[in-house]
Order: sequence, then structure tokens, then C-alpha cells
Amino acid sequence: TGGPTRPGSWTGPFLKSPTSPNAGELYSFPRAPFSIGDDTGATKAVTQERQAEADLATYGTLSPYRGKVEIGEVHLGRVVDDKTRDERKERSVDGEYVVLEVTKQAAEPIDVSGWALASGKYKERTLIPYGVQTLILGQTQPAERIVVSSGNQLIVTSGKSPVGSSFRENMCTGYLAQYQDFTPYLSSRCPSPTKEFDTYYTGPSFDAKFCRDHVASIGSCEYDPFVPKELPSACKPFVDQYLHHNGCVATHRTEAEFLKDTWRIYLGKSRTLYADTYETVRLLDADGRIVDVYAY
Repeated sequence: TGGPTRPGSWTGPFLKSPTSPNAGELYSFPRAPFSIGDDTGATKAVTQERQAEADLATYGTLSPYRGKVEIGEVHLGRVVDDKTRDERKERSVDGEYVVLEVTKQAAEPIDVSGWALASGKYKERTLIPYGVQTLILGQTQPAERIVVSSGNQLIVTSGKSPVGSSFRENMCTGYLAQYQDFTPYLSSRCPSPTKEFDTYYTGPSFDAKFCRDHVASIGSCEYDPFVPKELPSACKPFVDQYLHHNGCVATHRTEAEFLKDTWRIYLGKSRTLYADTYETVRLLDADGRIVDVYAY
């Protein structure tokens, strides 16, 4: 049925039952198509069709989004308690995440809010929540449906969000990592502080060099509220307005390259969702149909 890398190799084979008690048939193993030598196009088509039928019988109804969104990776959290008898509390829930990839077959945007990730071993499913397109710290923002397109990536973490909600990455989100821990790490590429200074500083030009030298010492994606008193009076207001997350968002949110291709989605669980071994993670659409399966 496709070799040991196919999810079916971890969950089967299953005996095929007779069509009815009086049919005079025996229980039998499902048959897999095979060929000798190079497959012709027709043979490959038949093989793919039969594989789809086998997956349908094994996992359930196939989704029309199958092949458009795929499970790329499943990462387990680090071991935090190797003495517990509950294997789901043995690992860190904040370090457990699934990477979903939106493929080139997705010709139109796809709404994934209400989809679910399900554990085959624990027989549980967890819904993908709403998120915030452009996060602003310190403000209550209404959550919206998460709509993705070809080339997008979703990092779905089992634990709680360090900033209180799911969000889409942008050119300013690197600032969030200064005071919060993210797994995997957020990119540390933010607009250059010196470039921001050259573009937006409005203080007196005759002493601007001293402020620029200070700004050049500030690292990318780092907010440093301390500004020496001997610097020009316009220096601290500039730093406080532009060189932090919210200031960066206010400055750049209308630019074409502001939004990135990755969503950070948090399921808000207090314990892990997936087993260490012999696990089958399923991605389900809003109607419970199989989008993809990842087995390990």
C-alpha cells in the first residue's frame, strides 16, 4: 500500500469483513496493487485511486482540501519530568507543536478556523481557534478567522500563547521575543534602528549624530528605554515612538511586505496532545473529513 512511510503501515492492515452474515465470504486482508518494472501512467493512476480508497477506509472521509494543506512536521516538547507515570505530563506542552504547510495546490484562500488536529492514540481532537492578523500589545483585539493561502505556514503549538492570542508574524514580531519565550524562535529581523532614524528622526540636525550613534548601538528587535541624558532632547521621544513592537507596527503596517507567511497558533492546553511513539496525527477540516495524516 505504499511502503513503510505511509501512515497506513502504522495502523493496519485491517481485515476486510464479509458484506453480510449470509454471503458465504471469509474475512480477508486488503489487496494492494503492484507492478513489475516501470509503471505506466495508467497503472499509476489506478494505484493512486486505490490508495485513496484505502486511506478512506482506514481514516474516514477524505476532505476536498486533501493535498492543499499538509502536516509537515510534528515536534514533541522537551522532557520536564521523567518520573511521572502520566506520559502526557512528561514533556513540555509549550514545546510541542505541529507545522502545517499550505501547498501550491491551494488556488484560493482557505479558512482553517474550526479545523482540528486529532491524536490517534489518545482519541482526542482539538479545534484550531481564531487569531489576530496584526497583534498590538496592551490592546484588546477581536479575534478573527484564520484564512491562509498558498505558501503560508502554520505553527500550531499545543500550549498557551505567550502574548495571549494566536497571531500572524510580521516584520515587527521579533520584538515580542525580547521578554517572552517562543518555540520555535521568532525571527530577530526587524527594521534597522539606524534606518528608522534616518527616515523618521525630526530633531535638530546639528546634534543628530550623537543620537544616531546611540541608536546604532541598539540591537535589532530590541527596545532599550534608557537614553543618556546628555543626548539631544529629541532622542528619547524618537526611541520611545519607533524602536519597539507597537511603534514599529504603527509605522509599517500599511507596507506591502509587512505581513509574513507564518501564523503562530496556540491551542491553550495544559498537557501534551500527542504520544511519543506509535502515534497518528490527523488534520481534519470543519466537517471532520481527513485533510492529512502524519504517523510516527
